[in-house]
Amino acid sequence: MRQPGSCAGILWSRRAIAMVAAVTSLIGPPAGAGADNPLSSSPDAILLAVEREGAQAVVARLTSDPHEWKHVLQQIEEGRTPWLKVGRALQPGTGVGTRHPLEVALLSALPNNPDQVLRWIGQGVALEDVCSVPRAEWDRAQVRDYLARAKKSLKKPLPADIDPIRVRCLRQLDKVTARIQRP
Repeated sequence: MRQPGSCAGILWSRRAIAMVAAVTSLIGPPAGAGADNPLSSSPDAILLAVEREGAQAVVARLTSDPHEWKHVLQQIEEGRTPWLKVGRALQPGTGVGTRHPLEVALLSALPNNPDQVLRWIGQGVALEDVCSVPRAEWDRAQVRDYLARAKKSLKKPLPADIDPIRVRCLRQLDKVTARIQRP
């Protein structure tokens, strides 16, 4: 039995608080909580979460809110290096429903950041996948626009270590362009 004035109650309270904090950090905030500061608001926040929780857990958190997942994919597609790092960090945590949209976003970034995107070739990503049309649902006009932007970005000088891949990618895009121009 606890004596009045003992510190057992305080100890229990600290333990209880620590346990609640630990459980909350594992399961995340209640639905709707943290909407003012979603995980997707910063590439650094996502990278830190991947480091702490693992890619699969972070992908699950992001996809639990379709708007948040869409925001992340759009940011990756824009091709800014920090967001491309997020895309690469999330890849191992994707599954059947999430792998394809993430790959499309990463590959769509080619016209915007060819240096970073081309560096993935040979690291689990094939040249034919990167140097192609990332979206099957695009109409001919969208495909032509994408190919023109991608080829234009690849005609600009890139670091010497990536130049041989740049040349191969341009050739591959020329083949794709020739295929879509056939009647």
